Formats: sequence, structure tokens, C-alpha cells
Amino acid sequence: MGFKLGTSRRGSTSRLNSAANITLIASANTLIMEYLVVAGGGAGGTGYYGGGAGAGGYLTGNIAFGQGSRLVTVVVGAGGALSPVNTVAGGNGANSNISGSFTIVNAVGGGGGGSRTPPEISGKNGGSGGGSGLNSGLGGSGYEYPGPTQQGYPGGTLGFGSSGGGAGAAGIGGGPSGTQLAGGIGLPSSITGTAIYYAGGGGGGNQSGSGGGQGGLGGGGAGGSLSVPPAVGIAGLIYTGGGGGGGGNDGSVGGNGGSGIVIVRYPSEFSSVTATGANVIYSFAAGKHTYKFSQSGTITMPII
Repeated sequence: MGFKLGTSRRGSTSRLNSAANITLIASANTLIMEYLVVAGGGAGGTGYYGGGAGAGGYLTGNIAFGQGSRLVTVVVGAGGALSPVNTVAGGNGANSNISGSFTIVNAVGGGGGGSRTPPEISGKNGGSGGGSGLNSGLGGSGYEYPGPTQQGYPGGTLGFGSSGGGAGAAGIGGGPSGTQLAGGIGLPSSITGTAIYYAGGGGGGNQSGSGGGQGGLGGGGAGGSLSVPPAVGIAGLIYTGGGGGGGGNDGSVGGNGGSGIVIVRYPSEFSSVTATGANVIYSFAAGKHTYKFSQSGTITMPII
């Protein structure tokens, strides 16, 4: 028997993509593997009123495995790279995915935040969209937004330092000069046994006023501000897919995007499983095995 794809729903800053493998050996019964796949977040825009970046795409669901040995490849996306110049938007995050002899489960990297100066003042499209840099720029779109299969929300638009979209809410735009524009909130997952938020959008940069926009819950980085240092945007949190904050002063860079993460979980009755990958974190609770993939390399982990 082959694989069957289950339902999906939306839902330091390493910039190296990472990959790992997990081999699942099922018995005559069906093994249901739950997953959380979060892509790398985008980087915030550079210059005063830099746009906050969009979070990485967020996907949850399950895959049903039939009898026999199966190999699933896991790829964890890197966060987007900041731009050193005012005319170029922040870079998009890289995709995260799991794949095998089934339809690939692919989360799209977050969109970079718009810059201060044309031509790239608009936020980029991504898993969640990046916010616009100046009040004539547009926010980027979230992947497959709007709809039941969307991976995130759009970035804010037509504002001074609009914020990036998150997996749970859109970025904020339209604010006048000096407004703090917070990044879109992410979404929680309890796949590890504890509810944790992932994929928060980056806050918008703010040259004047009382500070930059806060990062969205789920790893989003705060925007920079000339009035309340630091002027540079704060990076998205690693292993969350958070978007980076926008720059808050002329020449101040936005924050890098946070790298993504892939987590899988399956029932205890299926114990013949070998996982590989550097720094793979294994845990067992409530009758389920959980593997958290965050970096490249190889490790063999026995099942308890």
C-alpha cells in the first residue's frame, strides 16, 4: 500500500537550508503521522519605515501510511536574508516540506518587507505577505489567500512601515507617520504536547514616534525605530518561521527571517522507526513519539 495525504489547514538566524530523513515502518495496520510544517520567514525591509516581513507558510495535517517501509524526506527552510540597501526589499524565506511517494506537503517561505526607496517599496508575496515600505507601496499576498488552503495572511499596505502578515492574521497598514504597526499574529500548534505559536509576522519600522511595531506572536521580530533604539529591525525567531522587523532609520537594515521547523508525531504502537538529521529532538508523551527537525546533519534515534 502507498501513502495517502491527509487533510491540511493553514494555519542566531541561520540562513542555511537543512534536510533530513525519517523512515517509517508500519505493520499490517495503518500508521497515522501528524505533521507541522513551517517555512522560513521573510526579511524586513531596509531604510526608515521599512516594511515588516511576512511569516513562513504554516501547514498542519496528517498522512496515512500502509503496510511496509516508507521513506519521507524532510526539508527545513531558512529565513530570508536582509537587504543592505534602501532600494531592495527583504529576501523571501525558503520553503519547508515533507515528501515521499505521496503528494508533497510544501509550506511557502514568507514574503520580504518593502524597502524605503523605489523600486521595491512593496512587500513581497509569500506564505504570509510582507508589509509595504512607504505609503505608496502595497502589501504582499499570503499563499492561496483567501481560502481554506491558505498558508498565511497578506502584509499591510499603504502605510508608513506596514507590518508583515502572520499565519493567523494580516499585517497592518494605512497608518500615518509615527504609528507603531504590529506584525500579524501566528497560529498555535500542540503537536509537541504544549500549545506553541509559530509563524508571526514582522513589525513595521518607524522613524519617528515611540518605537517600532511589535513582532507578531509566533516569532515575529520587532521593527526598528530612530526614536527608541535599536534602529535596525529585529530578526525573526529561529525555528518558528517568524518574519523580520523593518528598519527604522535611513540606512538601517531590516531583520533576517527566522528559520522554519518540521515536527512529526505518531502513535506508540508503531515503534520500528529510524530518524536521521542533526540535532533532531525526540520526545515521548501521552502515548505518542514526536520528532522535531530544525537543522541539517544525521542522527539515528531509537524508539523507546
